[in-house]
Amino acid sequence: MTPERLGIGIDLGSSAVRIGLYDVETDELLKYSLRRVRYYTHDSEKVTQSTAEIMQAIYAAFTDLGNEMDNVVSCGVAATCSLAAFTYRDGKYSPIPVYRTNATSKDIQNVVFWMDRSAKNETHRLNEVCLDVTHFMGGGFIPEMGIPKLMKLIENLPQGDLQFAVLDLHQYIAFELGRKFGWNTTRTSNSPNTNGIGHDGELSGWSKEFYKKKLKLPAKVNIGPYPQPLTDSRVTVSSCIDCYANWFGACPSQPETSLFLAAGTSTCYLRASKNSAFIPGIWGPFTNILESETHGSFNVYEAGQSCTGKFFEYLFEVHPAARDYKGDPARLFEDLEKSCLKIEKVTGRSVHFAAKGIFTYGELQGNRTPYCDPAMSGVFMGITPDVSFKNLTLQYIAAIEFLAFEVKEMTLQLGNEIDYLIVVGSQAKNKRLLSLISLINNDIDVKISEKPPSLIGIRGAYLLGKASRQNRTVLDVIREQQNETKLLQLAKSSINHKEKPFLKELMEVKYEIHLEIAQTQRKFRSMINAISSQPWRSFLIKQ
Repeated sequence: MTPERLGIGIDLGSSAVRIGLYDVETDELLKYSLRRVRYYTHDSEKVTQSTAEIMQAIYAAFTDLGNEMDNVVSCGVAATCSLAAFTYRDGKYSPIPVYRTNATSKDIQNVVFWMDRSAKNETHRLNEVCLDVTHFMGGGFIPEMGIPKLMKLIENLPQGDLQFAVLDLHQYIAFELGRKFGWNTTRTSNSPNTNGIGHDGELSGWSKEFYKKKLKLPAKVNIGPYPQPLTDSRVTVSSCIDCYANWFGACPSQPETSLFLAAGTSTCYLRASKNSAFIPGIWGPFTNILESETHGSFNVYEAGQSCTGKFFEYLFEVHPAARDYKGDPARLFEDLEKSCLKIEKVTGRSVHFAAKGIFTYGELQGNRTPYCDPAMSGVFMGITPDVSFKNLTLQYIAAIEFLAFEVKEMTLQLGNEIDYLIVVGSQAKNKRLLSLISLINNDIDVKISEKPPSLIGIRGAYLLGKASRQNRTVLDVIREQQNETKLLQLAKSSINHKEKPFLKELMEVKYEIHLEIAQTQRKFRSMINAISSQPWRSFLIKQ
């Protein structure tokens, strides 16, 4: 029998939307649905989606769940750091194409996807005029952030007397659902955060002065939805960026002692702290995320990598030995693990020793933190004519090492008061990666959720919606949930105990090489850019 009061949690990731239906009395997940959502790459830097396709997927998922909307009393929405653009007239929102490009879709491409990196010029200009806020962005905006995307969009809007609405994607989905079902949408409006800084550089949450003086936002452009008539609905829909929903879904009652990693296509590192000082290379502090009416509020710091799961995808796309696995990544990962075990059986040592001469730096889409450098790119050392599956295995191991080194770099940047790590997302299923992360971070405990990674985001979104319904903070709701020991479990290390000191020594050396690769490529780029005084400078593309 279906409970009389239901809560919805919606989590839109890079390629799928997941929706869960919960019993609000017990917080039990009753039903779950997943629907695929495409994104479209138009060149190497322009990436779009369609809100029509997204909403079609959401409504199809509602149908899967039984369309029990009459019993819904709360709804929380999480989505990627993307933006959606519309014209607005007489209460109607009409999607507008964000680029003059064609996609293999009949629907208008009105979403600038988070992976889009085309707003490089706008990013540079923003960083020149926003010196008073760039320290909140780790030293500067990057093209993946919403504000540079917004600036580029504004400069290319159609002329005339049209009005426009530009919304963070999570904000739009929540607003659209509220309009459709008559829910209260007041929490989807744009209001400044306590410190006047938008989370992760997204569109909403900034001070009025920032929009007016720094962004020079035209009067015809509204950030967030236009004001809606008030409703007496018992459902108040609310929303947030997807990484925060994942955090809410696995957040311990004392979040300040841990570092949280939402590790999927990309990886976001989230840290709660009572401090408010700036950390070089780190985003934040952000307010209005982990607040509590009873225990005090936290500031939130964030770091990130654009390519984690995406880095594996790239490796598998370009290596000849992976071609037979196209469309079947699960089988490929399974065979890679078998190959690792085979190498270890033959050599009698960890597979990392077989890959000791291979080095990779996988920032394929620029660096978010700590360098805040969109021009950073991938580096691979150790290429030979070998295209065997064993060679793919060793490159895969080098990729795992790169991801683990990035975690160490972020952990050191974010402070030494971290007792343990929490990892959710697709990377939480990779035992070798988790074991290596623990090893190179002084054997720090790594905890994962007992729930499947795909369910963490929808749980966090559900808790956000429940908190809004009760007019409470999400942290206070989290503190009433099940005990942390039931929510999280310790990831067991797969590293041979006797090998640990030798493997740790190898990883310490390779970590130093990792740092040097990053610094050296920046040095080389500076050397090239420095020759702009030469007569043939017009042929150089200055990064």
